[in-house]
Amino acid sequence: MKHVGVEDQIQKYIMYGLETRASYQTGQLDCGVAQGDSLSMFLFAAGIDKVLRELHEKYPMMAFADDVLLKILHGQDPITAIREAKQMFT
Repeated sequence: MKHVGVEDQIQKYIMYGLETRASYQTGQLDCGVAQGDSLSMFLFAAGIDKVLRELHEKYPMMAFADDVLLKILHGQDPITAIREAKQMFT
């Protein structure tokens, strides 16, 4: 979160909220972000930002939420581009 400019105090607050969240109904100790919580979109965007920036250095691209569109330039191999993109996301 630091690379997208989230202050230390906010990071600690988020981490505390995630660490103390548990599901007593299922007996699960760690539950992560609740479904539908607006925090999940932020955490996804913060996490994927670095990967998208690295990908954009190699290929012209557009991204919205979890959709990515690569522009393959003349002379670039589309299969190689897709493999590189997949590798960055794993």
